[in-house]
Amino acid sequence: MTAAPLAMRLCGLSQEVSNLGLQWHVIAMYAPSFVTGRLVERFGPSRIVFAGLGLIAASAAVGLGASTW
Repeated sequence: MTAAPLAMRLCGLSQEVSNLGLQWHVIAMYAPSFVTGRLVERFGPSRIVFAGLGLIAASAAVGLGASTW
């Protein structure tokens, strides 16, 4: 949690943008917990796990593709 804003600063982003990135990261980690229980009940645990793995793979692909530094 400390290294991410420092790395963003080294990539040329402002301190405000770096802090905002960390704030949204924390929100994105905990906000889905309000609905994931209902999704697991409705679709089943294996479908949710595979959907999560798909989202992680898509995020990794976007991150690797967008890296220009």
